[in-house]
Amino acid sequence: ATAITYNVYCNGEKIASGLDQPSYTVASPMAGRYVVTAETGGEESAESNAVVYTVSSGVDTPAASKTVSSIAYYNVAGQQVATPVKGVNIVVTRYTDGTQATTKVVK
Repeated sequence: ATAITYNVYCNGEKIASGLDQPSYTVASPMAGRYVVTAETGGEESAESNAVVYTVSSGVDTPAASKTVSSIAYYNVAGQQVATPVKGVNIVVTRYTDGTQATTKVVK
């Protein structure tokens, strides 16, 4: 019996050959189209269904920087204070675009 071996291609370039199993782990994958072929007796099969690998940076859209228009501090009783006090403080940051962010800070 003639042995069957497998070849792996990325973007048309052979990256592995003579494999004895139809699975293969790419050590450092790059973006591209990956396919496998089988080979026996010097004859190579048609390509398998392709696996397309895309590399993502993980950043969709960088956040735009905002300009702070004011920062107000409040104690847990809801009273505005000039500076953060010992304990829990509520910090309200207002931006020039009309938005605001509220955070709880323990000092």
